[in-house]
Amino acid sequence: MAPSPGDFARFYGRVLAITYASGALGAVAGGYLATRFGWTAVYMAAGAVQLAALVVVWGLPEPSRVHEASGAARPLGMAARLNAMAAALRQVRGLSGLVAFYGVVSVFVTTNHLYGQTTLAHKGASILLVTAVLAGSNVFGALSSWLVGRWASRPGFPVARVLRAATVLVAALLAAVGALPLGGASAAFVFDGAADGTIEPVATAALSRLAPDAVRATVLSAPDTLFSLGMVVIFPMAGWLMATREWGIPFTYAAMGALVLVAGGLPLPRLGRMDRPASSPTA
Repeated sequence: MAPSPGDFARFYGRVLAITYASGALGAVAGGYLATRFGWTAVYMAAGAVQLAALVVVWGLPEPSRVHEASGAARPLGMAARLNAMAAALRQVRGLSGLVAFYGVVSVFVTTNHLYGQTTLAHKGASILLVTAVLAGSNVFGALSSWLVGRWASRPGFPVARVLRAATVLVAALLAAVGALPLGGASAAFVFDGAADGTIEPVATAALSRLAPDAVRATVLSAPDTLFSLGMVVIFPMAGWLMATREWGIPFTYAAMGALVLVAGGLPLPRLGRMDRPASSPTA
C-alpha cells in the first residue's frame, strides 16, 4: 500500500532532518580534519564514509521486486509514466508551477550553500567561523525540516501561506548574505538553513497531494531534474561573476533572491487549499 501524502511529508521531513544533521556533523568534522591534517584528509574521510554507505545500500531489496511479490498491480512503464505525468502537469491546477518553483529554489539554495563558505571567506571569515556557520545552518535546517514535516502531514496545513512566507524569507536572506558585512552575512546564512528546511518538506507534501497516485514518484523527481539542468548553467555563471567582478558577490546574491521571488509567483497564488485528495489527470 502506497503511503499517504501526509505520511510522505512526515517521512521526508525526517529524511531531511537526518541530511541536515549529517551536514552539521560533516562541517565540524571537515573543519577539524582540514586544520589538523590538511584538505586531503577531508576527502579521504568522505570516501570512506561513502564506501560504508555503499555496503548498506547494497543489501537493500529492489523496490519493484518487493512490489511484485506483494501481489500489487505491475507499475507503469517509463513511457506510460512520463505521458501520465505530462497530462497531470497540464491538467492539475498549480502542479506545473509548483514543480518549477521547487526546482528553481533548489538551484539557488544549493548555489548559496556551495559558494557560501567562499563568500564568507572573502568577507574575512576564518576556517573556524566558516565551520561554525555551516554547522549552525545545518542544525537549523534539521530542526525546521523535522518540525515542519510533522506539521505538514496534518490535514488543513496552510501549505500556500507557509510557502509564501518561507519564499520571501529565503529571498531576503540570500540578498543579505551578499550585501551585509561578515557578521550579518554569517547570521543570514545560518537562518537561511531554517527557511530552506521549511520549504523542502512543505513543497514535497504539496506535490505529493496534487500528483495522481500512479505518477507521484515521477512528479516528485521532476524538480530534481530541473535542479540538475539549472545547476549546469547557474553554478558556473554565479562563480564567474563572483570571481571576476568587484560587484559580483552582492549582485549574484541579490539576483538569486529576486529570482526566488519570481519563481514563488508561479504556483503559490494558485495552490489554494491543499487538504483535498490528489486529483486525477483525467478528471
